[in-house]
Amino acid sequence: TDIFGNYTMHSWLKSSDNNALNDTLVTSFIVVKRRDALIKSIVFPNEDLYKQQLYKPVVEIKNDGLDDLLGVNLSCIVTVDGATIYNKIKILAIPSGQSQIVEFDSTLSYNREAIAKVTFIIEANNDQVSRNDTMVTSFNFIQGLGVDEYMQSNIIAYPNPFKNYIKVYSEKQISSLRLIDMLGRVVYQDKDVNRLMVKFDVDVQKGLYILEIHSGDEWYKFPITRE
Repeated sequence: TDIFGNYTMHSWLKSSDNNALNDTLVTSFIVVKRRDALIKSIVFPNEDLYKQQLYKPVVEIKNDGLDDLLGVNLSCIVTVDGATIYNKIKILAIPSGQSQIVEFDSTLSYNREAIAKVTFIIEANNDQVSRNDTMVTSFNFIQGLGVDEYMQSNIIAYPNPFKNYIKVYSEKQISSLRLIDMLGRVVYQDKDVNRLMVKFDVDVQKGLYILEIHSGDEWYKFPITRE
């Protein structure tokens, strides 16, 4: 069987004899996986991405077998209309029973609005289960905010790109703000601004972020890049 878990085996004699009490034997056993590398979940990308920005695909994998696995190939392939725009491979070692978050390099980008498909594939020698080796999802490359959209919000966030600080000015009082990375993690937050202008220092890795500003009764979102 290729279904792993607990089993019970019943054995019995078909011929009749004088002692039926010992004609049946029941045995319990477990079918285990010795070698099984699997894709557990796609961490990123799993949402719309701005075109002409750099992104880093991230996936969670697991060794669900009893043996430690060496030389495991993990691939990330992104396509648009059947054409490959990103194709990277990592070679990994995964201890038995352990999960890992794997980050690829930050070169995923596309210069037009489009629907994209990302495929993660994991390959291990003598893998006993193949149905969990691949995971696929789709996402969109979308247009980022333009100059007109920034002006309509009556909020200015600069410099963009930034290095170690960001300044924000609004015609209405800023009540709170937060900086979010492309994995959805809040890397900076101030819930008590209550000013028209604020400057805050921030130490983050290079890449694209979303600056969310609560001013008046609305939230405003700005894509902003750490150079």
